[in-house]
Amino acid sequence: IMINWLQIKNLALVDNLEIDFGSKLNIVTGETGAGKSIIMSAIALILGGRADKNSIRTGEKSCEIVSSFSIPKNLLKEISDILETVGCAFEDDSNELIIKRIFTLKTSKIYLNDKIITLSTLKNLGDLLVDMHGANEHQSLIKESVQLNFLDKYAKTNQEILDYNKLFQELKDIQKEKSEFLANIPNPVELDHFKFIISEIDKVAPQKNEDDELIAKHKIIANSKQIAEIIMHSSQIIEENDSSIIDNLRTLFCNVQELSKFDDKFKKIEELLNITIESVQEISYDIARYADDLELDESAFNELEERLSAIQTIKRRYGPTLEQVFATYADAELRIVQFENSQDMKISLDAKEKSAQIAIEKTAVILSKKRKKMAILFEKDVVNELHKLGFLKSDFKISFKKSELGKLGYDKIDYLFSPNPGEELRLLKKIASSGEISRVMLALKTILAESDTIPILIFDEIDANIGGETASIVGSELKQLAKNHQILCISHLPQVASKGDVHFLVQKEVIDNKTYTKMIELDKKQKQQEISRMLGGGSAAFAHAADLVKKGEL
Repeated sequence: IMINWLQIKNLALVDNLEIDFGSKLNIVTGETGAGKSIIMSAIALILGGRADKNSIRTGEKSCEIVSSFSIPKNLLKEISDILETVGCAFEDDSNELIIKRIFTLKTSKIYLNDKIITLSTLKNLGDLLVDMHGANEHQSLIKESVQLNFLDKYAKTNQEILDYNKLFQELKDIQKEKSEFLANIPNPVELDHFKFIISEIDKVAPQKNEDDELIAKHKIIANSKQIAEIIMHSSQIIEENDSSIIDNLRTLFCNVQELSKFDDKFKKIEELLNITIESVQEISYDIARYADDLELDESAFNELEERLSAIQTIKRRYGPTLEQVFATYADAELRIVQFENSQDMKISLDAKEKSAQIAIEKTAVILSKKRKKMAILFEKDVVNELHKLGFLKSDFKISFKKSELGKLGYDKIDYLFSPNPGEELRLLKKIASSGEISRVMLALKTILAESDTIPILIFDEIDANIGGETASIVGSELKQLAKNHQILCISHLPQVASKGDVHFLVQKEVIDNKTYTKMIELDKKQKQQEISRMLGGGSAAFAHAADLVKKGEL
C-alpha cells in the first residue's frame, strides 16, 4: 500500500534520480534551497498536477517522471473501474500501477501501465491514492465534501447513508418519470393534430405491404399493351409459326427415335428431348394463362392509380415508409390516450412523489441528527489532538447549514478554526496557513486512521512554528499514523525527523558550473549526522541526535 519507487529525469535541478520509499514513515530533510520542493513537485505531477515546460532542466529537451504504486485491496474495485474505462489493466495480478509522465516544450504524454491516458483520469487515480497537505493544489481539507466525509467516517454513518441513497434514487426515478410524463402530455392544439392524423390515415386505411403490391400491379397494367405484344410473339415462336420451336423439337425427336433403332446410346437423348418438349409446352401454357389473366380494363387501372396516389400521400406526410405511417398512427393513439388519462396519472405520480419525499426527509433527519450528535464528540477529539500538536489554545467547531436534499442529505458543513487565543472562529479555508492545515489534517487523520481509505499521506511544513515537546509529539503522532498509511513528510525539526522509519537527505551540489539536486537514503549513522546538523552541529548536538534516534526507534 505505497509508492514503491520514483524516478525523475531532468526536472528543475534534478538530472537523474531514483528513490525507493519505505512503507511507513518516510522523512525528507535538507537545508533550505536544497530542492526538497522539487521532489514534492515530481510527486504532484505523477498524481495529475499541471506540467510546466519551464520546469524542464536547463539545456534539456524533455522531462520524465515514473512511479510505481501498489494498490491496497480496499481500493481495488474503484481503481479497477477507472482502469476499465481507459482500457488498462493490472499486469500479472500484481496490483501494481506504473505511471509515467513525459513532457517537452511542446507536448505532454501520460502513460498508465504503458497505455496513454488523459490528465483527468490521472487526477481521479491520484485523488484515490494520495493526500498531499501543504502549500500545493492537493489541500483537500478545504473542500466541503471532504470535511463532510471526515465527519461521516467518524460518525460511522455508512448504513444511514445507504438507506438515504436508496430512497434518494427512488425519488429521482419518480421525478424523472413524472417529468417525462408531463413533457409528453399533448396540449389541446397537439391533441387536435393527433386526432387529425388518426382521421387522415383511417380514411385511407392502408394495409401491410399494400404500397409494394400496388406499385408492382401498376407497373404491369401500365405496360400491358407491350406485355401482350411480347406474349403473342413468344407464343408464335413456341408453336404457332410454321417452323415453331415445338414443331422443330418434335421433328428432332422423331429423328432420334429412328437412330435409337440402330444404337441404344440414342435412348438417353430421346429421353432428354421428351423432357424438353414437355417443358417448352409448359412454358407455352404458362404464357397463355398469363395472357388470359392480364387485365386491360381502363376503369380498374384508374382505381388502382387513385389508390396508389392516396397511399403515397400519407407516406409523404407520415412516412416516408408505410411501416412508419403505422408507427405514427400508433404514437398518435398513445398520445390521445395519455391526454385522456393524464389527470389520473398525474394524481398517481404526485402521490408517489409526495410519499417518497416524506420518506427521504425522515431519513435525512435521522442522518443529520446522528451527524450533529457525533460532531460534538468529533470537535472535542480534534481539539485535544490539536493541543498535542502545538495549538495549545486553539478551538475547532463544525458549522451546519441546511440545504436542498442532495446525495448525502441536506447537511452542508464548514470547519471553523481558531489557531490562537483571542481569535474568533473562522472558516478553516480562509484562516489557516499551509502548515496549520497540515497539522489540522494530521489531527483528523490520527483520529480517523482506522477508517480512512486513502493509503498515502504527504505532509509539507507540518512542523512550521513549533518546537520542543510539541515537535516530539508531532513526530510520535506521525509514527502512529504510519501504522496504517505510508507517509512522506518534509521536516525541519530533528524531533520529527528522528521518528522516521526511512530518512532521505536532499542535497544540492555544483559540478562543472552546473547545479544538481540529489536525494539519498541515509543509514543509521548518516541519519544521526543529519539530525546533529539540524540541531546546530557539534559534539553535544551529535550526542543529542544519537539519543533522539534511539528514542525514535521505539
